[in-house]
Amino acid sequence: MSKKYILHVITTLLIILGCGNQQNSSILDDIESLVSKEKYDSAYQEILNIEPSFREKTEFQAHFYLLLTQTSLLTNHPLSSDSLINVSIAYYEKNANDKKLSDAYYYKAEYLLQCKDYGQAIVLCKKAYDLAHKINHYKLQYKAAKLISYINCVNGNYDLQLEYARKTLDYALKTKRKRWIAYAYNDVNEAYQYQGIIDSATVYAEKVIPILNSVDSKDLPYILNSIGYVYITKDPQKAKEFFKKSLSIKPLSRTLENLAYIYNKEGNEKKAYELWNNALFNDDDVPVDKVIYHILQYNLSHNNLDGACEQLFNLVTIKDSLKTALSDRSIEQIQQKYDEKIANDKHDKEILRWYIFALILAIIIIFLIGHIRYKKYKSRIAFKEQQLLINGYINEIGQLKGHNDNAEHQIGELKCRVSDYLERIKNLEESSCNSEKHIVELKEKILDYTELIEQLTETENNANHQIDSLNGIIKDYKDQIDRLNQADNASKIEISSLKGKIEEYLGQISNLQTTHKEAELQIVDLNQKIKDIMEQESPRLAKGKLLYDQILQNGTTVEWTNDDYKCFIDFYKATNFVSYSKIVKKYSPMTAHNTFFLLLYEIGKNDKEIRQIMGITQEAIRSTRFRIQKHSKK
Repeated sequence: MSKKYILHVITTLLIILGCGNQQNSSILDDIESLVSKEKYDSAYQEILNIEPSFREKTEFQAHFYLLLTQTSLLTNHPLSSDSLINVSIAYYEKNANDKKLSDAYYYKAEYLLQCKDYGQAIVLCKKAYDLAHKINHYKLQYKAAKLISYINCVNGNYDLQLEYARKTLDYALKTKRKRWIAYAYNDVNEAYQYQGIIDSATVYAEKVIPILNSVDSKDLPYILNSIGYVYITKDPQKAKEFFKKSLSIKPLSRTLENLAYIYNKEGNEKKAYELWNNALFNDDDVPVDKVIYHILQYNLSHNNLDGACEQLFNLVTIKDSLKTALSDRSIEQIQQKYDEKIANDKHDKEILRWYIFALILAIIIIFLIGHIRYKKYKSRIAFKEQQLLINGYINEIGQLKGHNDNAEHQIGELKCRVSDYLERIKNLEESSCNSEKHIVELKEKILDYTELIEQLTETENNANHQIDSLNGIIKDYKDQIDRLNQADNASKIEISSLKGKIEEYLGQISNLQTTHKEAELQIVDLNQKIKDIMEQESPRLAKGKLLYDQILQNGTTVEWTNDDYKCFIDFYKATNFVSYSKIVKKYSPMTAHNTFFLLLYEIGKNDKEIRQIMGITQEAIRSTRFRIQKHSKK
């Protein structure tokens, strides 16, 4: 009873724990669903509301830390370190979850980007992109390609920026998300701007304009500035409209610089100087070296030497800091090394794959060769079995035909005996009939003589002598009657005996006829089996049968192939095994042509017929016969 109770308690605990695990997993899945719906603030609050005890569970820790890092970055909540996301990366690398590992690489790259560690960030982005490409996940590919494009832009690698901007657009179009498409168009637009290809940039900038309403309000100032830039030289007024609209949402240093450029070109240096100063003191993390340069030029042109010296000092300081920050950190080289490593790994894997493929192919070829040889071996065995089976059927048919011939002979003999017996019975019956008539006549005479004796008895005594004479005659007649009766009885006994033998012989004849019919049916059945084997199971024997029939009709072998000779021999071997065996035993292994030559004699062909069949001369026949005799076994 106690054991059952303990088992019940354990089962209950396991069910509770299982339900708890499912519930905890469901919470994280719900949060991930909020993120996918871009409800980042709600997701961040939900992740913070999870109980601390749950956060420490190993099986959910990696997913929890990934979601925490993800939502923190998406809601602009600063992270103190990357230790949490490192736990997620280590777990997913070990457990091979490509989707979550790609996400983990991406958000660690986002964190490192905030720390301006471009080298590590670009490597992680590339890893995230490769994993996303491996699982063909458009959303992850889009995010990773977009971040790679941005990092290359910041570091001046404009060719790579354009390459990944195009990839970003490709993935955005595949997802059919209008907001992503708008961002991707703008990324390609900016990439062309940095390369100085303004016409191409304009094409993509104009594609963004109809779908600006799908862009997040916080990103709209940046995109409006980017659109305005393509018109800065060819349509300054239109550019002004976009710049002013951008500044009305958020004052950006780059927008202020671009608008100042237009005012300066228009001759309104004072307005431009004012915008440059605003750009200089606007802390939006944009390099201000160009702004300082413009302010320096303005101060020099207006004899403001103190201001010019101050800006020159700031410019030198910025250049030194940028040089220090970017020294030995060539992002392009890092990407090249990463791509080379990936290419080498891919090459090694490809070589290994080819080795494995070659090994598998070799195994398959060996297997196929073995299988083909095995099939040929089985086919030869089956063919020989079919030949033996046909030969057995033919022998059985021969035996049945022999039995039938014997039965027919016996039936003939029995019928002759029956005929003789019937003739003898007929003669006996005729003899018996004559005896009966004679007996009747004798009896009538005896009766007459008896009456005469009675008459004489009544007369005188001198009639005694006649009476004695008549009594002698009567006695003689009676003796004849007795002999005739005995002969008649003997005839009847013989007739009865003959009839019994006739009945016995007729029974034997009936049995022999029945056996004969059964044998005929068996012969038909065996012939059908032989036909089925040749037509259904052995096309070679069927072909050999056709060739054999042609030869019986003195057909020619002029157009025969070596295989035709072999088919003929195979059929002959199956149907005349004893005859074939004698030839094999007598002569050494011969060609199919020479074997066929000997078989022609076995089926009763003479030299003239053989010349016609094989299309050869008499001299060739003698030569062939000589070669065969030369190799005969001693």
